[in-house]
Amino acid sequence: MPDCIVAFGIDNDVLTIALNGRIDSVNAAVVEQEILKIRSENKELNVEVDAEKLEYISSAGLRILLRLQKGEKNKILVKNTSPSVYDIFDVTGFVEILDVKKALRKVSIDGCKVVGKGGTATVYRLDSDTIVKVFREGTPLHIIEQENARAKNALKFGVQTAISFDVVQVGKSLGVVYELINSKDLLTCMEEDKSNYRKYVVEFANFVRAMHSIEVDVDRFPSSRNTMVQYLKYLEGRFASAEEVKKMQTLWEIVPESNHFIHGDCHVGNVMIQDNELMFIDLAANASGHPVTDMISMYFCYYFCARYNVENPNDVLMRSFTKDECMDIWLTFIAAYLQTEDKALILRVTEQVEAYACSRILLAQLSYPGMFTPEAFKMMKDRVMAYVDKGIEPLCF
Repeated sequence: MPDCIVAFGIDNDVLTIALNGRIDSVNAAVVEQEILKIRSENKELNVEVDAEKLEYISSAGLRILLRLQKGEKNKILVKNTSPSVYDIFDVTGFVEILDVKKALRKVSIDGCKVVGKGGTATVYRLDSDTIVKVFREGTPLHIIEQENARAKNALKFGVQTAISFDVVQVGKSLGVVYELINSKDLLTCMEEDKSNYRKYVVEFANFVRAMHSIEVDVDRFPSSRNTMVQYLKYLEGRFASAEEVKKMQTLWEIVPESNHFIHGDCHVGNVMIQDNELMFIDLAANASGHPVTDMISMYFCYYFCARYNVENPNDVLMRSFTKDECMDIWLTFIAAYLQTEDKALILRVTEQVEAYACSRILLAQLSYPGMFTPEAFKMMKDRVMAYVDKGIEPLCF
């Protein structure tokens, strides 16, 4: 085996070919022969290339990968490329032909101050100009890359959000580096100034309403309604019957389509304050659609769990607030968002949001089995079924 191919391995139906050293006209023919031999012996597997130890690749080497790509249905992943090797792929246009990924920059959070914490990640201040959002260990790379890409797209359309830089390695976890100066999350402000927490909630509601007025490109921001209709089918058989899934899909199918911005996980823990301005963070689930999608997190964390005595998997968002205060946070938020003091309307909207919240939260069981007790899961499903069976009414906001 030539020196430039140091290893190949198979894991989870993926054939990984690791390259080492230099690939140029001197050794390209031998390298290609070996790569094609390995591939032919593992035709049924997906293939990717690990370029962590690749120091240089010439046009002769690139042609090897081009010929390898022609026999594949999907783009070949070339991962862990150094900056210099990535530049070669970039300047030749191969980043469009192959799925080329740079090696992740390594970041240390030793001694860094925690400036925010949520159910899926913790935010640390790296220095006076940047923070890093470190995701829970085991969070897939593509989810984190999706957040980084969607944050950049949101910024382009005028959404107030932090400037994102790169995806980084933080110990055994992954993170995204953002630019934030003198920032603090809104939930911390509410807790530190607890006697005035309603003031911050009203400010947040006004901010959310303004962000919902932003029109976005539906090709870059997927439909929140269609995404839910599609994902709900994965509950069938494991957590719900075909009839129950159909009822939940019907609930979402009546949601009006819209080309307006939706955050996707909208709550006070996902907003930072910089220079007295609010900014969204955690944009992995942003989309286009009706505001009901952005009512779900606030309702579930600050009203549903408190009212029905359900253990909140995101209890870090409750901080030191009592259950009564949590419910008041929701009621204050929805009243300010709707710009109304009509209690009947507020309760009607709350009832509608509950059905959508429960149906969406049920999906968490797919990604995080055991997040809810069987009793809590059944209760949420029963509440959706009761709402649908009563007769689905058009959303009133």
